[in-house]
Amino acid sequence: MSLIRELGLPSPQTIGNIATTLLLVMIALLLSLLFSNMIYATPFAFFYGAVALVAFMAGLAAGLAATSLSILVVELVLIPPIGQFGTSSGNFSHLIIFASVAILISWLNHARLTTLRQSVRRHDELQALLTHIDDAVTAQDEQGQVMFANKAAAVLTGYPSVEAMIGLSAAAAQRRFTLFGEDGQPLPYDCLPRTRVFQEGVGGTIRFKLRYLDDGSEKWVHLSTAPLLDETGKPRLAVNIFRDITESVDAQYRLRQILDNLPALVGMLDLDGNVIEVNLPALALANLKREDVMGKPFADLYPLSYDPGVQTRMREAIAQVKNGEIVRFDVDIRVGEGQFATIDFILSPIRDEEGHIYALLPSAVDITQRRRIELERETLSAEVESQRKRLESILARVPGLVWEGAGKPDGTQKILYVNRYAQDMLGYPVERWYADPPIWSEIVVPEDMPQAAEQAMNIFTGAETGVMEFRMKARDGRIIPVESYAAIVQRGVDDQSTRVCGVIMDVSQRKRGEALLKRYMTRLKNSNDELKQFAYVASHDLQEPLRMISSYLQLIESRYQDKLDQDGKDFIHYAVDGSNRMKRLIQDLLLYSRVETRKGLYTSVDMNTVLGEVRRNLEITIAQTGTLIHAEALPEITADHGQMVQLLQNLISNAIKFRSEDPPEITITAERVSGAWQFAIRDNGIGIDAKYQERIFIIFQRLHGHGKYTGTGIGLAICKRVVERHGGHIWVTSQPGSGATFYFTVADHLKNGSEEDDA
Repeated sequence: MSLIRELGLPSPQTIGNIATTLLLVMIALLLSLLFSNMIYATPFAFFYGAVALVAFMAGLAAGLAATSLSILVVELVLIPPIGQFGTSSGNFSHLIIFASVAILISWLNHARLTTLRQSVRRHDELQALLTHIDDAVTAQDEQGQVMFANKAAAVLTGYPSVEAMIGLSAAAAQRRFTLFGEDGQPLPYDCLPRTRVFQEGVGGTIRFKLRYLDDGSEKWVHLSTAPLLDETGKPRLAVNIFRDITESVDAQYRLRQILDNLPALVGMLDLDGNVIEVNLPALALANLKREDVMGKPFADLYPLSYDPGVQTRMREAIAQVKNGEIVRFDVDIRVGEGQFATIDFILSPIRDEEGHIYALLPSAVDITQRRRIELERETLSAEVESQRKRLESILARVPGLVWEGAGKPDGTQKILYVNRYAQDMLGYPVERWYADPPIWSEIVVPEDMPQAAEQAMNIFTGAETGVMEFRMKARDGRIIPVESYAAIVQRGVDDQSTRVCGVIMDVSQRKRGEALLKRYMTRLKNSNDELKQFAYVASHDLQEPLRMISSYLQLIESRYQDKLDQDGKDFIHYAVDGSNRMKRLIQDLLLYSRVETRKGLYTSVDMNTVLGEVRRNLEITIAQTGTLIHAEALPEITADHGQMVQLLQNLISNAIKFRSEDPPEITITAERVSGAWQFAIRDNGIGIDAKYQERIFIIFQRLHGHGKYTGTGIGLAICKRVVERHGGHIWVTSQPGSGATFYFTVADHLKNGSEEDDA
């Protein structure tokens, strides 16, 4: 071809067009000669066909050449005079019509060929484009049969060639693949956009996971489908464009994993402020789902919609960031009904490689806890400052010298704090204490200094707390006895950084009071001893006159019984009864006084044994009254055995004495309480009114007259003294008519020679 061009020779196509033109014109001439009688009126009849065929086959130039050659041949051969040019007016009109029609036919065929060539070229170009693009393209009819597929489609679906895909049915695809939606659930083929193409005439997009049934491999695919319409506007084919987005989805998945595991709230907005991405912490904070926020205006979301002011602030921030700014502020967001959280909110622009803003990045950190801590810290700081001022005010009014120092108490100890009372107490100004560490050697009386220094050093080196007594010398010369309480505040890395605090109290008044109290206690002890001796002697010696009075009255009654009238006998009876009651009263008083003066030892006492002794002592009374006594296993305690018998016997006797109409029933139990045994004696007697339940333990207090119940009113007072001597206490709970329960406790670890025994 290049050689032909270099020699200037016509191309084979041109030669072929010339030959075609000559051949068809000659054929038209031959036909015209054969049928000359039939076409005499229209000599160009066959030449119309020749020109049309030439133009159809060879194009416009060949058609024009055929037109010119046909006119020449007709003029020379068919129109008289034969062999000469020039025609009559009638033949000339035929010539003009032929030329016009031939030229039109040639042009129309040329336009058709041009359009056909362009269509073929476009088809070839489209075919090449579809063949070489990376996206898979198919076309399906309404039944799902594949009418077209490119090479990428064959690769994506795993078919060996495009030809193997043409004509495949939808059922064949279903046997080859399984589809899954983004939620992981199987996706029916009817949900693909192809269904909408033929039902509604519109396309659509969808993203799904394609699983190959032969090997189980998977790919993520983005499918975009559009209708191809026929002449009537109805869908003829559904054109599918598949894009393998596996890498993109994996990258998005990894990115989402990163975002979802960030300890921050992160999202993405488009330039209109609509949410296009959000991570799980942001959703979880407000208890939302992704579908609740995606595609919605950020400022209208649930966490922000509670307050128009907050929404306005967000819209203003979006406008600022669209202009390239970065906005940051704290804001309260709603995380539940009536519940709010505080976030540190940042909104910044996202730029492309050319620096253009194409999205917005909202991020936040939940600072609710931090804000709460800050508020608590502020509150605490205010409280500390208030307490500091309050403490300062209190310390200024404490009637003692309060101090804090650092270092050894060897004369070099530095004073860090001293209250204002130091000046009131000793006369030295506060500033002097701060400026003069050796002030201790000046204010402590020299005779007391060695002992005070030794005690202070003992506290400093080991004890950490201690009390010292020494004397101090005031600025005006007064000698003040003091008591010093010192303690280690904080051990330092060395002696000089160890901090010590203390309180020095002026005990002058207390010393005087102690001296007076000591003298008073001595006199009181002597007086108490004398009173105890007097009570013992009086109660013991008074019984002899009473016995004599009672004996002589009984002797008179026996000897002069016949000479006495009834009044005389009654008078003697009353006198004897009074004498006997006086005797019992004196005996009970003597017993009461012996509770404290008793020198019995505390031993291990089995309360079951004690109860057995009480039963034997009260055997006749129990039998006469029909009393029932129930007792669980009682403990072994440390106590005075004799007084335990006395205590239990008094309480059981009272329960029998103050019985109701029913036979007495008494229950005795014991249980452990903190550091003691607690006993309970319950009865079904007449009960005690609440207003008398404290009074009954006072000596000589009786609730009933002598005519109904005997006794002196000392029994429960004796019980109280016995219980108190054993480190416990006694009380009663009762309602009139519902019986009573007496409780008493006995402390653990009682020791012989205690203060109770020595009193």
